[in-house]
Amino acid sequence: MNLINMDSENRVVLNVGGIRHETYKATLKKIPATRLSRLTEALANYDPILNEYFFDRHPGVFAQVLNYYRTGKLHYPTDVCGPLFEEELAFWGLDSNQVEPCCWMTYTQDMRVPVIANVTVKTSNRTTGWYIDKNETNAHLFFFYIECVCNAWFTFEILIRFISSPSKLRFIISSVNIIDYIATLSFFCDLMLQKVIPNMENADILEFFSIIRIMRLFKLTRHSSGLKILIQTFRASAKELTLLVFFLVLGIVIFASLVYYAERIQINPNNDFQSIPLGLWWALVTMTTVGYGDMTPKTYIGMFVGALCALAGVLTIALPVPVIVSNFTMYYSHTQARAKLPKKRRRVLPVEPARPARVPGQIGGVPGVGGNTGSGKLLGSNAPSTNSMEANIRRMNAANAKNNMSGGPKTMGTFYIE
Repeated sequence: MNLINMDSENRVVLNVGGIRHETYKATLKKIPATRLSRLTEALANYDPILNEYFFDRHPGVFAQVLNYYRTGKLHYPTDVCGPLFEEELAFWGLDSNQVEPCCWMTYTQDMRVPVIANVTVKTSNRTTGWYIDKNETNAHLFFFYIECVCNAWFTFEILIRFISSPSKLRFIISSVNIIDYIATLSFFCDLMLQKVIPNMENADILEFFSIIRIMRLFKLTRHSSGLKILIQTFRASAKELTLLVFFLVLGIVIFASLVYYAERIQINPNNDFQSIPLGLWWALVTMTTVGYGDMTPKTYIGMFVGALCALAGVLTIALPVPVIVSNFTMYYSHTQARAKLPKKRRRVLPVEPARPARVPGQIGGVPGVGGNTGSGKLLGSNAPSTNSMEANIRRMNAANAKNNMSGGPKTMGTFYIE
């Protein structure tokens, strides 16, 4: 029984535009310095008889506002215009910058954001074929000291982040943190093995794990909006990318088999396709329009198969590209639209004035009704009009009857009008 009473005391009834909403006081306290976080029974819009707060505002927008208090996500209703939505948010003490990114395309449909369609970067990488034997290669000692200092700093950072993390399990299973573990441990393992076994054979296998240190660059995704857009684009286009890989694998297997048998039909002493697995490499290079050139068909039938393979690869890759570009454009537009919004702080609403104090001898705002008269008759020449008095008397009688039926303290008797 006590739990039920405590729950009813913590609940708040909000009547907005004739639609009643119920929530908890703790929910309204989640966003401070707003109109709903300052509700008290001393406000003028509080009805003590009905135990509710009345606001003559748009009920549809308020439903989204109340959900923002509950979930922390503010969505834009599609049945209202932008200025009305901003006006309602200003009344409740909220800011339009808090609208979720999924609603920005609807909310800011007049905003023109320039989008870069294609960016092409050409790079050239040339390496020589000369190399020095590993036994004769010794790095400068200065670079070894730099590597030790950097790995010591990374180790210290991991320990501090682990100690200060609220959830140890989520910290351990995080993909970015796993990369840090492996990269840091590979350095210490390599260092200890070099001290214990200086001339260990097959040390290249251990040095392979040093490549994982490059994957630390993925930590920059937390600070780079461009990398975040790219990752979100790949996630949104997962189905299209899966379909692309499926058709590529299917085409590679088919054309590898065709070119293998096409090169064996005629006499060809310079046949490069000695097996179907070697044909898989050629089909992959051809369908992706790379054209490495290490394997080429020599017969006319093989050339025809190669032409079909190239055309099929171009068509297969080109089909899902518009969907991926559309997703990239959408996320890029969201990011640019949010970046162009003015960086303004949310306006703090002033404290509303308290409701006027009740004059002795009044009940529910009706003068002339005694607090403990017993008979409950309205007397005097200063009584208000009959219609308003009857309405207030009915409300008081209903409240008294409800209180008596619930077993509460006995109140005054029933009131009548002569």
